Amino acid sequence: MFNRKAISKLKAIFIIDLIIVAAAAGSYLYLTSQGMITSGPGPAEFTLTDLSIDPSEVEAGDPVIFSFNLTNVGETEGNYSAILLINNSTKDNLNITLAPLESILVNNFTDIETVEGNYTVQIGDLTGSFHVKPAPPTTSNIVFSKLTTTFEASGTYEGWVNEPISITVLATNPTSATDTVGVKLTVSQKDVPENTFTETKRIELEGGQSTTVEFNYSAPSEGIYNVRVNNVATGFVIVPTGMHSVLVVSAPKQGLDVKIDGKDYKTPHTELLTVGEPHTVAFPAADPTGQFGFLQWEASSPPLEGDGSKNPSRQITLTQRITVKGSFSGGTSCPSLFVWNGTEYVYVSEISNHGWLGYIKSKDS
Repeated sequence: MFNRKAISKLKAIFIIDLIIVAAAAGSYLYLTSQGMITSGPGPAEFTLTDLSIDPSEVEAGDPVIFSFNLTNVGETEGNYSAILLINNSTKDNLNITLAPLESILVNNFTDIETVEGNYTVQIGDLTGSFHVKPAPPTTSNIVFSKLTTTFEASGTYEGWVNEPISITVLATNPTSATDTVGVKLTVSQKDVPENTFTETKRIELEGGQSTTVEFNYSAPSEGIYNVRVNNVATGFVIVPTGMHSVLVVSAPKQGLDVKIDGKDYKTPHTELLTVGEPHTVAFPAADPTGQFGFLQWEASSPPLEGDGSKNPSRQITLTQRITVKGSFSGGTSCPSLFVWNGTEYVYVSEISNHGWLGYIKSKDS
């Protein structure tokens, strides 16, 4: 049996251990709250831009198509729940999964109103409106989907003036009876109504049959274009001939310095560059605060030579629109060491050896 003196000694040791663990845990929580310790890649983060309402005035019973650009600017794959609100009432929702840096044009939302009047639209932080006027209902049962635009030389979404564009849409007759319908293509340039183009084809489909309808088009001038075929919509951008855009982002923090061909910018930044020749994109080895140090170039979209390089300067050659991403320390799984210099905490290094912080982290993992 332990005597009282031994028991008292054990109690003292136990209390000291509790104090050490509590102090370490408190320090860890404080450093985490101050953003001095980060773990793992940052979460998915989404931005919504360029809400399109096509058309802005319809007859009662005609569909209105809503589209917008959705981009995952975060560091991990994530799911975004898009909700369509009409006059503050939920009309539809859509779950979209995007990889880091992935950007898509979302055009899956359609609304049909049968009462004349003005209607407000909200998707995320994007807002707009449309007007409904009286009209007889549509009679055809044929439905349309998978509207795509493909540039002859530039792939999808971004092309040049007068570059041939193939516009295709899938038409399906879900009924058992033969049906006919007029397939109307409308291409309109934003803020340039005189550049609106229309073409109509008539198709006949037996019950249960599907077919792809193709139109050919070339844009007369630079700008943003909306494309509509009956009740489905998409869009594209026309940039100066011989150029394409590059989007440069940084992680885990935006707003870092970056040079493109020697010119200074802040991330995220989009720049038009000439195709077919090398361009230099360079981050500083560390940002001025000392909190972030360059680690490597992450996978581009689409993939490029130089992805994975640890050199903060790289060359890129464009053949289409691309996105490049620089990864910086401060978002790794190891604790970050900061030192107080009398004025502020200054980043020193990542800590990989075991210690109280390491034990606490391993317990949580």
